[in-house]
Amino acid sequence: MRGSLGVFNLFDLLQLLSQNHSKGCLNIFHPSQREGRVYFDTGRITHVSFGALTDAEALRGLLRDERGNFVILFAVAL
Repeated sequence: MRGSLGVFNLFDLLQLLSQNHSKGCLNIFHPSQREGRVYFDTGRITHVSFGALTDAEALRGLLRDERGNFVILFAVAL
């Protein structure tokens, strides 16, 4: 699945992946040339990266500036 943030709200997208008990990786291609990745396992976030940031700091950074495109790769593990 792919789309554009702005059309999709990142918080709602994360919530949907959680509720569906998804496993995989949400890749976010941010206009700042930084890439964000959110890994899920059975709906739980297991790791987040955004540029040099990781985990809680990375998630805050992604939610603070919801721009870019995304691709969800299901069944991908960290």
